[in-house]
Amino acid sequence: MDFELLQLFVDICDLGSFSKAAARHIVSQSAVSQRVAQLERRLGQSLFDRKARPLMPTPAGRIVYDSARQLLAIHAQMQAHLEDLQPMLSGPVRLGCIFSLALGPLRQMLRQFLRDAASVDLHVTHGETYELAQDVLNGLIDLALVAYGEKSEGIQIEDVGKEPMILIAPLATNDVPATPVPASWMNHRHLVTFPHHSPTRRAIDEAFAKVGVTPNTVLEVANPVVLVEAVAAGRGSALMPFSSAVSALEAGEILYVPCPELEFERPICLMLHRRRPRTRAVRALADFLGQQMSTLQGAWKGSLEKVALVRR
Repeated sequence: MDFELLQLFVDICDLGSFSKAAARHIVSQSAVSQRVAQLERRLGQSLFDRKARPLMPTPAGRIVYDSARQLLAIHAQMQAHLEDLQPMLSGPVRLGCIFSLALGPLRQMLRQFLRDAASVDLHVTHGETYELAQDVLNGLIDLALVAYGEKSEGIQIEDVGKEPMILIAPLATNDVPATPVPASWMNHRHLVTFPHHSPTRRAIDEAFAKVGVTPNTVLEVANPVVLVEAVAAGRGSALMPFSSAVSALEAGEILYVPCPELEFERPICLMLHRRRPRTRAVRALADFLGQQMSTLQGAWKGSLEKVALVRR
């Protein structure tokens, strides 16, 4: 049984494109076409309607797709059971992570995991929460570390911690009132923030709406590093995850604005497939991330207290 070919076929169906599947498998589009033609000759059936856009499986292709997914799941389960017999933790693990966590706390956590699990082949990808949820469902990654899990029938969400959301402003801001700062200070003030489709952005909008404040959004960027740089450059203020802002705060490049009415905690979650078998290495990484997030919360609290003291 050629499981690599079955996985390629499933990916073509999920992505609706030979070229996108080729990019995912790091092969040429010509190689993908040849392998599909090989499978069609073996089965004696045309598997794709090549005139449809996006590419669609034929009735025969749909049967092969459903069967291939079942076979791949059985194969993954067999591999998971075999790996459990190995004395040393090993095997591939595919982790997805949102940008704001990948660019901060994840780097510290993975450094320790890679030292402790030297035989694990770890692959890390970055993306938006909704993209990572689809990758979990389609079997492209084993688990994802996100803020606000994307709820779905096929996804299991495990809460692993909470991260403070704080208000930051440019250093040149000269009208910050005495602490605590009222939420009304942000009314019609320039705001740099995440895009509308981000779950963290939706929570930020809800925080402003709850206190009846309407800031003037001037920049929307998914990358938190760019947002912090925009604040440092004087483009506006931001309601940001603490881990994304702490380095610039400690370096004195931006200003912390204590505003209890707007501050909140966003949940940090792991997303895993509800039914797909999990290898020993995947389970170990999930447990490790949960433990590390618990430790990290204490560190965030201590750092935030130091930053608040500097502000006072």
